[in-house]
Amino acid sequence: MLILMGLRGSGKSTVGRLVGAALNVPFADLDDRTAMTAVRKQLVPAGSSVAVVLQTLGEQRFRRIEEEALFEAVNKPACDIAVLALGGGTPTHPGSLAVIQARLNDTDRKTQLVYLRATPATLAARLNATDLSQRPSLTGRGVVEEIGELFANRDPLYTSIATRIIDVDGLTPQQTASLILRPPPCA
Repeated sequence: MLILMGLRGSGKSTVGRLVGAALNVPFADLDDRTAMTAVRKQLVPAGSSVAVVLQTLGEQRFRRIEEEALFEAVNKPACDIAVLALGGGTPTHPGSLAVIQARLNDTDRKTQLVYLRATPATLAARLNATDLSQRPSLTGRGVVEEIGELFANRDPLYTSIATRIIDVDGLTPQQTASLILRPPPCA
C-alpha cells in the first residue's frame, strides 16, 4: 500500500488519483471514507462532506471516526485500496498514528508512507486557488492564515514518520506522481 500524507493543499488526493491510475490500482481518499463512516453510523445526513462531519461532530469525535475509517482502509486487500490519501491531520491523532505505524511495521504487507512536503507559501497559494468552503478552519483563524502554524506544528511529526519525503514546491501533480512512481535513489 502507498499512503500519502501532507498538509491540506499538498496534493494528496490529486496525486493519489494519478498514481492509482498510472498503476491501474484502486485509490481511496480518507476524507471521503471518513464521511461515509459518519453517514453509515447515522451521525450526519447522507451526502455530507468531511467538512460537514468535522463541523457537526467537533474535532475530537471527528478524529475517532477518522481513525475507524483509517483502520478499515489499511486493512482492506490491495485489490480494494492500494493508494490511500490521508486527511491532513490524520497522523496527529494518537489512535490514527498507531494505526499507521502498525501498518508500516507489518512486514507481511509492504507499505510506503510518502510525505508530500510543501512550504507554507506554496500551500497558501494552492489553497487560495480552491474552494475554501470545503476546508474548515482548524485553529479559528482563516484556512490560509493558519497554514504556517499548522506547518510548524505538523512538519516535524510528518518528517519523522515518513518512509519517503517528496518536496512538491514548484511541481505539478503529474510531476509529483512521476517522482512517486520512480524508485527512490539508493542511500
